[in-house]
Amino acid sequence: MNAELADDATGQTGCTGKKKRWFFVWLIPLLWVGISLGSFFHSGDEHALFVIGGMAGFWICFFVESARSVDLAVLWPVFLTGGIVMAVCGSVMDLLKVSRKLWRALFAAGIVVVFGLVWMSFPSFEEMRGKHGSVLAIVFFAGNFSLYASFLISSLAAAVRNMAARRKNRTSDISMETDQ
Repeated sequence: MNAELADDATGQTGCTGKKKRWFFVWLIPLLWVGISLGSFFHSGDEHALFVIGGMAGFWICFFVESARSVDLAVLWPVFLTGGIVMAVCGSVMDLLKVSRKLWRALFAAGIVVVFGLVWMSFPSFEEMRGKHGSVLAIVFFAGNFSLYASFLISSLAAAVRNMAARRKNRTSDISMETDQ
């Protein structure tokens, strides 16, 4: 197999050998804005799931007077702030060369786990739906929460992998120097 046709973990693609370096920097903010937009329209009990799920951008409401209530006026400052925060998170993931396969698995599993945990906190499915207005409110909340968790876990895994690779390279360089 051609060394230039490497998998997601190395960041290599195609015959040119150019790196797919900036994948997460646009994917993560787009996902966050899309999920948060859905969460705004299916926000749960008194917008609680929207506010908690959108914490990457919702903190700006403490500083912007016009964004103190949860209505359409809050969307621009929250989405702009959250998009920037999530773009920084995506940049970190790209710089650490996070495995896309690992991130996808963590993101999907996180949605299922968070949805299950919310569901288990209610005596019945109907009570859960009644409390939050729709199942979509919980799905969108689970999506945002999973986005945060998958960022943290996959970034930590990539950082540990990178440090281990550096340590291995440093050890092999030292052993090569002592052999000479």
